[in-house]
Parts: sequence; structure tokens; C-alpha cells
Amino acid sequence: MIPYVKSAKKLVSRNASDLLLVGGVGCLLAGGILAIRQTPKAILLAEKKKDEKVVEKFKVLAPLYISSMLLTSVGIVQIICSRNITNNKIAAVATAYTVSESAFQTFREKVKEVVEPDKYEKIKKEVATEKLRKNPVSNKEIIMSQNGDVLMYDSMSGRYFKGDMDTINQTVNLLNKRMMSDMTIELNEFYSEIGLPVIKLGSAVGWDMDHDLIELYFTSSIADNGEPCIVLDYDVIPTR
Repeated sequence: MIPYVKSAKKLVSRNASDLLLVGGVGCLLAGGILAIRQTPKAILLAEKKKDEKVVEKFKVLAPLYISSMLLTSVGIVQIICSRNITNNKIAAVATAYTVSESAFQTFREKVKEVVEPDKYEKIKKEVATEKLRKNPVSNKEIIMSQNGDVLMYDSMSGRYFKGDMDTINQTVNLLNKRMMSDMTIELNEFYSEIGLPVIKLGSAVGWDMDHDLIELYFTSSIADNGEPCIVLDYDVIPTR
């Protein structure tokens, strides 16, 4: 029963903006229909109260349209929420592609410098060093994940943390196994498992069973504080 509940929650989470949009439009239509149905009755009451003050007319007519106004209000709120979720997803995905493009650009520049096929490991080390140089640990907060004491750098979120490769590799195996049943894994699920706080980007991107499993690689370099640092990178970049 629990796996079905988890799958349902993920389905709702992934399609929240669409569900809110459909619900909002439905509420607007329902509110309009209710208003139309009440109009003939409102006309008759207005005719009977034509000699009375405006306030008295309002007291009689307003109750007829309360349901319509409530539905319309709920519909407007749902549409606004749908728009906000969509904008946040667009912004997060745009950030993900910017990060990916930046990583690819750095990699391509280093390939131009070292072109021999047997220099691949050297290229990865150069890329790792470049990432740490552009994002020095002296300007960053080091997150204590409680899963290790080795300084690490996550290239996707640009965060430094204390962890270890064994825990991360075990997490990748766990999530890849979970993906066999859940079909998708959000980036935030990975972060949560290795002890990192979730981020906005992490709820918008992830891995899909239809495309590929989670695959990482590690390189090492020296951070600007002189401490050895493991750079965590993604062979399969999380997208959505």
C-alpha cells in the first residue's frame, strides 16, 4: 500500500501546476454557470424590491451569488498558484541547463589544452581544479552532513560539504534500485540521502528510468584553503 501512496504523491507533485490549472478553470466555469442560473431569480427579486434602497436590494441579492463568488475566487487563486509553480520550475530548469552548459564549456576548453585520449584523467582533474578555483571554499559555507569528514564539492549545486565517497556510492545504488519501482528520482532525494539540505532546483530536476540511471564520478583537487577536496560530478546530468 505504501509504494502506491508514494507513487501517487510523486505523481501529484510532478503535475501540481497542471492540476491547479485544471481545477482553477473548472472553478471559474462552475462559478459562471451558478451565476447564470441565479440571474433569472435575481431579476425577479430586483423587480420586487425596485422601490427599496440599494442596501436592502444588496442584502436580498448578494446571497444568491455567494457560491458563485467563492468558486470564482478559489479558481483565481488556483490559477495564480499554478502560474507561480510553473515559473519556479522554468527558472529551476533554466538554472540546471546553465550549470550543465557551464560544465560543458569548462570541459571543452580543457580538452583543447590536452587532446591525447590517454589524458582523460588529467582532463577531469583540470576541470575539478577549475571548478574549485571559480567557487573557492573561503567564500562558501561548509555543510556538515554527518556522513563523513572529507571535504567535498557538489558541482551541481556549487556547495561544499563533509562526506565520504562510500556513503555516496551506497546512496547511488540505493536510489537506482528505488528507481526500478518509482521510475523517477528527484535530485533532492539524492541530496537528502547524503545529508545535504534540499534546494529549489532539486525538486524540478532528477533522473528518469526511461533515460538512464544515476551515475557519478569523483575527482580530487586542492581547495583554496589548502585542504584536499573531492569533486562530485555527474556522468548522467539530472534533467526533467
